[in-house]
Amino acid sequence: MVRKLLYFKTCLVIVLLLSSCNAKKKIAYLQDMPNDSTVQIVKNYEVRIQPDDMLGITVSSKDSELITLFENSAETINKTGAVSNNNSGYLVDAQGYINFPVLGMIEAAGLTRAELGQKIQQKLIKDGYVNDPVVSVKILNFKVSVMGEVKKPGTYNIISDRLTIFEALSMAGDLDIQGQRDRVLVVREEDGQRRMFYTDLRTKKIFDSPAYYLQQNDVIYVEPNNRKSIRANDNQFMNMSAWASLMSVLVSLSILIFRR
Repeated sequence: MVRKLLYFKTCLVIVLLLSSCNAKKKIAYLQDMPNDSTVQIVKNYEVRIQPDDMLGITVSSKDSELITLFENSAETINKTGAVSNNNSGYLVDAQGYINFPVLGMIEAAGLTRAELGQKIQQKLIKDGYVNDPVVSVKILNFKVSVMGEVKKPGTYNIISDRLTIFEALSMAGDLDIQGQRDRVLVVREEDGQRRMFYTDLRTKKIFDSPAYYLQQNDVIYVEPNNRKSIRANDNQFMNMSAWASLMSVLVSLSILIFRR
């Protein structure tokens, strides 16, 4: 009897250990990166300006009187990253242009912030308005949305252009235990199309994904795991069973009433 009990306890411990290891494989991030391993950083996170972006553009020069026509008051961003005055700034229209003072319509879509700044700078010099301009461009309405199985879903305003998928998920409180780590979807609007990127947070391949560095207006969706889906189906089945039981009772009562 003692041997049987000891054998049973040993088997139970083994089963618990195996299930624990299996659970860890499902939820741990970057499992294939051993200690002291390195991954080459690819600096491809510079975003491109898109239609509907709100740009804050400032022009500075040694001669302050020359730049009064190009002053932009849309430079105040609060601590949460929200723009203090959405009526200020330069809106990129549907055709990808901004209406810049004196210079007129300038094509901005498809350019980086640095490229647009250089374009405006060269035009100011060429047209003889400012000899030594320094142009700074910011995207004032850079935001991403995080949905699904995270602790704090919502839309987050970003101050910097450099944002990784891990940083966005951290802002949303990380994934719930029901979140599926190997199937996190990033939806991106690009060149008039919506692109879908499915990413696996458990492997270092995530660093090579085009969705590792996020762009403005990206949407992250964390799918529920199979356990939650099964639970939802069970709840639906229980609700259907309850309705079926209620209907059966109502039918029985109706029969009794009409028999009288």
